Amino acid sequence: MSAPRPSAGTTAGALIAFLLIAGYVFVSLTIVIPAQTPVRQAVSNATTPLFSQRWSMFAPHPLREIAQLEIRAEWRGADGKLTSSEWLDVSQVERRGVTGDPLPSRVQESTWNTMSIAYLSAYYALNQKQREYTARPWFVQGDDKVYRPTPDARLVSELGALGTEGAAVDFIRADYMMMRFSTLFATAYFEQDVERIQWRIRYLKPNDFAHRFDDDQQFADRVVDFGLRPSQLSIDPSVVADFRAVIDARGGSR
Repeated sequence: MSAPRPSAGTTAGALIAFLLIAGYVFVSLTIVIPAQTPVRQAVSNATTPLFSQRWSMFAPHPLREIAQLEIRAEWRGADGKLTSSEWLDVSQVERRGVTGDPLPSRVQESTWNTMSIAYLSAYYALNQKQREYTARPWFVQGDDKVYRPTPDARLVSELGALGTEGAAVDFIRADYMMMRFSTLFATAYFEQDVERIQWRIRYLKPNDFAHRFDDDQQFADRVVDFGLRPSQLSIDPSVVADFRAVIDARGGSR
């Protein structure tokens, strides 16, 4: 009695399995041949989009730069003249509270929340000419030598004329938020009636993997400067006290 002939489905399944195994063996062998071989390059180009595993699978947006907020405040001295502070690294003051903490809270880094959620997103939505405009002082000097805020309508008109008005409005709103935060922090830190405030974003790029243990910094800092802003808000003493408590809790010093 002759053996039963395999069905068409069985034959097709066996053929598919053979082709898959043969393809797998062929691709595996190309991995061990020299990289300059045309066959390996062709196989790599064909299979990389479908099967290659890259670090972007696990960290789509790896941290390549660390953004830090620095502020500088101005207030009137006893002689009525403006006194300017040194640049204060607000992010460093806040991070003292999370150093060594394996599970820090995001609320402990208010500057990072403020910058990442709104301000930097609004800033990078501007075009190059609009970004250059943000580096100018946003105030006007009156006849009485008192600095006053540039009217919002003028800011929207001038900044919007350099690009899109929607992006200009979004940035001005975020800028006002940053002005309030920076003014309150500076008022609590320096214990002065802040009249004008300025900030800048300093980007620190960590050393690459090969130089991770080096003491010297491999890359220069990148700094984005913003112009002086008038501190146009009424100060609530209880809010300033809360900021002062946060600064003291992180070992801040005047």
